[in-house]
Amino acid sequence: MKAEQSFQYRMFSLYIAHCALCIVLLCSTESAAGSSVLTEPLRQIAESTAPETAPLRDTAKTLLDEIGTFGTEPHTAASLSLERLKRIERAADDWDTLRRTWTVRESSAADDEENNIPSLYVPSQTALGEIAAVLQRRVEIWHLAIQAENAETFPITKLYGKTADDAERLFGKTGKVVRYIYSGKSNSGKDRRSLAETWCQYFDLEAFVADLTSVRNSVQNTAGKPPIQRISLAEPSDNVSSESILSEEGIFSICRRANTLVARLNSPKLSEEQHIFLSHPDIAAWKDELQNWTADTVTPQSVLQSLERYEASGGMTDMKTLSQLAGQLAASKTPAYRRLGSAIERQYGMPNLKVYISRSLINRHIPPVEQEVARFREVIQDIPVVGRQQTDTDVEMLFVKDPSRLLFVLGAGIDLETQSRSDAFAAQLFNTGSTSVTAYKGIELTHDGLVFYPCEARITDYRLQLVNLRTNFDDVPLLSRLFRSVVRDQYNSKAGAARSETQRKILRQVRSRLDKETEERFGQFNEKYKAFSQYIGEQFDLHVTKQDARTDDDWLLTSWAVRSADTLGSGALPPETPDGVFADVKLHESLVNLFLGQLGLEGNAGKVRDFKKTFAEKFQYSALAEEAEGDDVEIMFAPYNPLTVRFIDGRIELTIKIASMRLLKQTHRNFKVIVRYKPAADADGKMVLERDGYISLINVRAQIVMRAVFGKIFPASRTQPLTPKFLENAPQFDYLTVRHCRIQNGWFAAALTERQE
Repeated sequence: MKAEQSFQYRMFSLYIAHCALCIVLLCSTESAAGSSVLTEPLRQIAESTAPETAPLRDTAKTLLDEIGTFGTEPHTAASLSLERLKRIERAADDWDTLRRTWTVRESSAADDEENNIPSLYVPSQTALGEIAAVLQRRVEIWHLAIQAENAETFPITKLYGKTADDAERLFGKTGKVVRYIYSGKSNSGKDRRSLAETWCQYFDLEAFVADLTSVRNSVQNTAGKPPIQRISLAEPSDNVSSESILSEEGIFSICRRANTLVARLNSPKLSEEQHIFLSHPDIAAWKDELQNWTADTVTPQSVLQSLERYEASGGMTDMKTLSQLAGQLAASKTPAYRRLGSAIERQYGMPNLKVYISRSLINRHIPPVEQEVARFREVIQDIPVVGRQQTDTDVEMLFVKDPSRLLFVLGAGIDLETQSRSDAFAAQLFNTGSTSVTAYKGIELTHDGLVFYPCEARITDYRLQLVNLRTNFDDVPLLSRLFRSVVRDQYNSKAGAARSETQRKILRQVRSRLDKETEERFGQFNEKYKAFSQYIGEQFDLHVTKQDARTDDDWLLTSWAVRSADTLGSGALPPETPDGVFADVKLHESLVNLFLGQLGLEGNAGKVRDFKKTFAEKFQYSALAEEAEGDDVEIMFAPYNPLTVRFIDGRIELTIKIASMRLLKQTHRNFKVIVRYKPAADADGKMVLERDGYISLINVRAQIVMRAVFGKIFPASRTQPLTPKFLENAPQFDYLTVRHCRIQNGWFAAALTERQE
C-alpha cells in the first residue's frame, strides 16, 4: 500500500514538475513579447542554436546591432545617422536574399514543441517574410524621420504674441461653422441633427470651444476684469476685445487643437460627399484661421515611438494615437514633417478588407430563367394582333476590364417564337415569327452599393412569315382570287413599317423586363449592404468605403476600408491568391481590432455574463450569451488595449489584459492572457480554428489555478468553424468548401474552392 502511494506521489510530482517546466518556458518566451515587432523575432533567431538557423544568425545579429533598442527605449531619429541607415539597408537586402534561398524542413508537432524553447527556435518561411516586410517599411520611415529631425521647423514660439482678439476671432468663426452644420443645408433626406452631431464629434468641437473659452477667461482674469461667461456656439460674441497677450499654455492648447482640426479637414479618408459638405465658405474661412494657429507640436521622435508601440501591440489605443500624431504631422507647415506624416498615413492607410470574386462563381449561381409561354395581344399598324409567344432566355455575367472600377454586365440572350393572327377588314392573316435579341444591363459596385445603368438591347435576327390567309370571300369563285391578291399587296406594302414597329415593341419589352428582374435580384444586395453599413455605424461608430477596385476578364478585385475617424488600416501587403479558387476573402487584423476597440472595454468592470451579453448584442450573435461556468467571475479590463487580436506567423493570437479578477476570494491584478489558434481540418475535412498549444499567462503567480480557469473558457476541444453558414445551409453551395487559409503580415485569408470527394 505504501509502495503504491509512493508511486502515485512520484507520478504526481513528475506531473507538477512538467507543468512547472512548461510554465517557465512559456513565461520566458512571452515576457519579452511585444517589446518590438521587429527586434524580438530577430533576437529569437540570433539566439537560437538550432542548426537550421545558422545561415540567418549573422545577418540577424547585424540588424540588431544597427537598430539597437529602437522602439523600446527613448530614441531620437538623429541617432539614426544616414551612414547607419545605409548599413541597415545593406543588411536588410542581405536578409531578403537569405530568406528567399533559405529552406526549412516541413514542421511537425515536435518542432512546434521545440519552438517554445528559445535555444531551439526555428522560424517559418512566413515569419522571415514578415520581418522583411517590416524592415522595408521601416527604412522608408527612418529616412524621412532623419530628414524631419534635421529640418527647420515651425515652432510654437513663433505664435507667441497672440492676443485675446485672435482667440475671439477664431471663436466667432467656429460658431459660424457650428451654425452651418446644424442648419441642415446639404443634409436633405437625412437625419439632420444626427448628422450634425456626427460632424461635431468628428471635430471635437465641444472640447475645442471649452478650451477657447477657458483661454479667454484666463486672460480677462489676469487683466483684473470679470470672467467671460461661457458663450453659446450659436451666439458668438463680437464685442469682447482685449490686447492682453495669451499665455504660453493657452497658445499651446489652441495650437494642439488647431493641428488636429486641420488634419481632419484635409483627411483623405473623407468621401466626395463629405468634401462637398466641407466646401462651404464658413468652413473655408475657419480653416484659414486655424492655419494661423498651427505649429509643430508633434516631434518625429514621438511619432516613431508611437509607431513602434502600435506595431508591437496592434491595439486600438495605439492605433488611435498613431493616427492622430501622423495626421498632425501631415498637416504641418514644415515640408519634411508633412512627408513623414503622409508616409505613415499611406503605409498604414491601406484597405483592411479585400474580396476577390471570380466570374465562374457568379455565373454558376445566376438562377436559370425558365421557358415562358404566354398569350399576347398587341396593335400593329392600327391592326389588332393576338397570338401565343414562347420565350427562352439564357443569362450570363460578363466582366468589363477596368483598372479602377468594378464593372460587370448582365448579358441576356433571348429567343422569341410567336404564332399570331391579325384581323384586317374581311381577312385573317396567320403568321409565325422568330426573333433573337441580345441585351446588356450594366452594373457597377460602388461604396454606396450597386448602381444600375440603362439596359441596352439589339435584335440580332428577325423573321416573320405569313403562313396562311383567309378572307370572307374565299367561297366566291370570281372574287376570291382578286380579294386575296389585294390583301397580299396591302400586307407587303405595310410589312416594313409593321416590322419596325414590332421590333421597337420587342426591344422595349426586353429592356423593361431585364431592368425589372435585375433590380429585383440585385436590389437585395443593396438592402443588405445598407443594413450592414447602418449596423456598424450605429453599433460601432464605423463606416465602410470602397478604396481600390479592379475588374479583369475573370475577376472582380475589390478592397474596402472599414474605419472610424481616428483609426488606420492595414500596413502590409496581403497573401497572394492561390490558383484555381472561386473566391478569396482577406481580412486584416486592424479590422478585427477596430470592432473590439469600439466595445469600450478600457477599464470597464463587471461580471463575465454581463460582458457576454454585451458582446452578443453588439455582434448580433446570441450564442455568445449562453450560460457557462465562470459567468459569475468579476473582472476589470485593463485601461490600455484590453483586447487585441494579431494575425502573425500562421497563427491567430488573442491577448486579453486584465486589471483585476476576483476568483476564489482572491484578487489577481494586472496580468495578461494569450491564446493562440491555428487553421486545421476537422474529422469531416472542414476547416476550423483550433487552439494551438498552451494558454500563456503573463504576470500570474497562481498558474495552475488560473490555467484551469482559462482552460475552461478557451478549451482545446472547442473549435471554431471557418465555413460560412450560407455554405452549410444552402444545397446549391454543396460543391464549395473553405481551403487555403493563410495567416501572415497581419492578414487572415481564406479561399473558396471546389470540394474534393
